[in-house]
Amino acid sequence: MGKFYKPDFEKQLTGSELESFNCAAASGAMLTDRATLGIKDPSPDRFRKKTGDKVGGLYMGNVGNALEAFGVDALVWDADDHLRWPKVKEMAKRGQSLVIAGDYEEIPWKLRGDKDFRGDHSVFLYRMFSKVSVIGDPLNDGRRPNIPTGWVQWPNEVVYAYVKNFDRDTQGGIHAATARLDWVKPRSQMRAVDVRSKPGKDAPIIGLLEWGKKLNTGGTVVGEAVRGQERWFKVWMNSQVGYIHSSVAYRA
Repeated sequence: MGKFYKPDFEKQLTGSELESFNCAAASGAMLTDRATLGIKDPSPDRFRKKTGDKVGGLYMGNVGNALEAFGVDALVWDADDHLRWPKVKEMAKRGQSLVIAGDYEEIPWKLRGDKDFRGDHSVFLYRMFSKVSVIGDPLNDGRRPNIPTGWVQWPNEVVYAYVKNFDRDTQGGIHAATARLDWVKPRSQMRAVDVRSKPGKDAPIIGLLEWGKKLNTGGTVVGEAVRGQERWFKVWMNSQVGYIHSSVAYRA
């Protein structure tokens, strides 16, 4: 666990007809899960269906369309949007996860999910720290010896080389998609509000959200009615999921 919710890892080779082209769909599925704290957790194939593309590789615009279809407030850099490395680092280090396109040729052999592939690829950048980034590479499914399984750490210089080479070959900047970080705060009349383990008024309290502070939210779910209202914010607190009733908090 950690400061931000970590989604389930998704592989692209699911047995579907377009699995070889599903790196962006699998990465987008992870971003959907991350942005909504698991409220929406599509499979790569379901995510692909939402893009409307039935042919091959996806553009970041396709990824953005599918994110929006799942209710995620998406930000997309495609074509000539000129996203640069400093902006990528800024977003990633403040907690925004990204789907990023790059040149797989730059990935060290031991970190590769496909030892022979040298083409364009998309991965899910979950978190970036001072020296390494936590990556969900949809090819890392452990299907053969020496292939990593699940999450992996790439040195940040590898991430940079990966996106830089793609930018050099395609022009227009780094191609990526992310989601806006969404927050909740206590309403003005509340000094602090209870964060509960489930969306119910008698569920155990896991913490307090004090006035003036905020928590990352993935949206609302239906729970026990309080004052006639059934909507509860799903939030991330103390390295776990919690719930705050909408009568005492608002989307910041």
